[in-house]
Order: sequence, then structure tokens, then C-alpha cells
Amino acid sequence: MRGARDAAERAADALSELIRHRVEGVSAVRRSEDDGWIVNVDVLEVARTPDTPWSSCCAGSWSAGGAPPRRGDAERGAGGGSARR
Repeated sequence: MRGARDAAERAADALSELIRHRVEGVSAVRRSEDDGWIVNVDVLEVARTPDTPWSSCCAGSWSAGGAPPRRGDAERGAGGGSARR
């Protein structure tokens, strides 16, 4: 490896290939004790819910055996579990 730039590029490429997700960038590169490189690679994970009538009305969890929340339950805080909006 030639230097810090090469180490950063190789680390970012390797991580991107490993996790099959685009990396945002490299936030730090420094020498390790064994003359290698330590590279901090930044990845942004965004949780997304499909845009459907159900997902736009509410999101929440419920206990096993309980009924899923009904439309509008998230706004009222009712249903089979803790609703989050």
C-alpha cells in the first residue's frame, strides 16, 4: 500500500463490497502500531418503510397473539402495543 489515500480507498471499496451498501466517505486515517493503516469508513443506514396506506397511517409493535393496531390507533395511542409515530 502506497499511503493514506490508497489505504482509505481500499478500505472504503472493501467495506462497500462486503456490506453491499454505498459508503459515505472516510472520516479518519492513521498509522497502526504495525505500520499498517486504521481507517474509519462512514456508512449511513436509513430505515425506510414502504409507502403504503398501512405504513402511512401508523407504525408500532404488538405482543405475540395480539391484534395489530387498527387504522388511526397510532394517533390515539391505542391498539395492541406501543404505537410510535
